[in-house]
Amino acid sequence: MTTTAIQTRTTRATFFALLAFILCFVLVVYTLTHEAGHAIVGMLFGQTLTVLKVNFMTLSAHVGLLDELTQTQHAWQSIAGVALPLAIWLIFISCVPRRSILIVEMLKCIVTVAVLSTLLAWIVLPVLYRLGQAPSDDVSNFLDYSGMEPLLLSFVALVIYIAGWRLFLSRIQGVRSEIALFSTTDQAVIHAGLRSSLPMLVGILIAASLLIITLSNTLNPLAPPQGFQPVAQLDLASRAHTGETLWQFALDQPAEVGIYAAVQLIDTTYFDLRLTGSDGFDAVILHGEEYTADQDRALWSRVLPSGQYQLVATAHQTPGKISIYLKAG
Repeated sequence: MTTTAIQTRTTRATFFALLAFILCFVLVVYTLTHEAGHAIVGMLFGQTLTVLKVNFMTLSAHVGLLDELTQTQHAWQSIAGVALPLAIWLIFISCVPRRSILIVEMLKCIVTVAVLSTLLAWIVLPVLYRLGQAPSDDVSNFLDYSGMEPLLLSFVALVIYIAGWRLFLSRIQGVRSEIALFSTTDQAVIHAGLRSSLPMLVGILIAASLLIITLSNTLNPLAPPQGFQPVAQLDLASRAHTGETLWQFALDQPAEVGIYAAVQLIDTTYFDLRLTGSDGFDAVILHGEEYTADQDRALWSRVLPSGQYQLVATAHQTPGKISIYLKAG
């Protein structure tokens, strides 16, 4: 094999390694920004972030948010997952030059395909939603909460999709030019700018990974929403409870009352937590038979009339702990 052939193979191997890295970078960053969109909107509306899980093997992520939202707020949260990556892409594609080094052009093309392709779901699924055949996802949730006409949403998404591709085409020096660049075997072209740009992209991935690890270890999935105060804790292993009043309070005037129960390592044949009060008021907060869970939670909220109220628990003696929090007014 000639020296030239060896150099060509090495150059192509470098090209494909670079392409694989950019693909991984875009998929990881998109996954994070999608979930971040949901989380940011939820926290802006007063929700508490309790869980952040990322599976790097499947490039999937999940955030847990606690507290109630209105229908409109739920609609905004549903659409934020696609909106935040789209907004970041818009800023990026508008700022980079029309022609740059290979690694930037790779990033430009791959991130455009990744972000704009997500709009296809918002084009197609509203049609299926109208036919009653759409899966449960962000699109269906948005339509449920917003009440928007599905075909209108599909049309808006199509307009954004077409506009996005038109913007992308205006930010490159032609499709043929991009294809020619990606077909290059010129070692100088492939290695151009790697010393400055590649460490920056690696740094972003490392910083994102450290943030995920930090949040995963510090977030408490059973943490109560803001404004809730601890009022009782049950150690079910110590004894059985039969109609036991854990906490009582009085309302001088109608007020919104919230009750949050956090469950750990429970394995019981029977558990019942309810709120009782004046004029025969009786509401179930958490009930389970043959109830087993490593972690669980229940959030109950309602505007209650003035009067006396009691939190009452009945439970068999069994492994498990339950912490109860209350918010009134």
